[in-house]
Amino acid sequence: MRTIVFAALLIYVRHTAGAPIFRAWPEGEAIGDRTADLVDHGNRASKWIACRICSERVMSLLGKFKEAAERIAGFGNELAEELESHVGSARALCKMSDLAGLLRAQRLEVAVHGNGSASMQPTHQGHMPIYTDKILQGRFHYKSFAVQKACTAIFREGMPEIAEAVSKSYMDAKQRSATVPTLMTSMGAAARQSCERVRACQAEKRLRLNEY
Repeated sequence: MRTIVFAALLIYVRHTAGAPIFRAWPEGEAIGDRTADLVDHGNRASKWIACRICSERVMSLLGKFKEAAERIAGFGNELAEELESHVGSARALCKMSDLAGLLRAQRLEVAVHGNGSASMQPTHQGHMPIYTDKILQGRFHYKSFAVQKACTAIFREGMPEIAEAVSKSYMDAKQRSATVPTLMTSMGAAARQSCERVRACQAEKRLRLNEY
């Protein structure tokens, strides 16, 4: 009997250690006045969607990465060191209007779950997901806030690593005289893989280890 109880305790600890404190999500989209409670929900949701936001955003930037890489390489400069500044800052890359447009086009919404977690999911029957183009005080949407927060966390700290991976992939493909489609595929794969190593995505993975 003691063995069974101890095993159950280990399972409980395994599922709760490091997991976020459960709080019920707001009903529906909960667009309204900005409150500390809605900001808290947005902050919490952002921690669950970092990996997917990174993946979607870097894929949308492949053309910009390629254009910048060609321009920098043409001047004979060190690609990895300069690509980051040419592509833009976290603030520029995480403008809410751009993120909203991207996720609407992909039909991806922030889905919140009964266990307190969240994820990016395709909308039901391809319906248009709801996002606001700006983070407003009087029309605050905590899910839009979560998307921008996740994006900012990714690119504020992770852009050097993403730029390094993309530039290496670009140079390798150029040395192989790869076709443009092959070049873009290689850059996309490198960008997505680098997302997995960014701190915000690593933190999400740790959360999901304790998801229940």
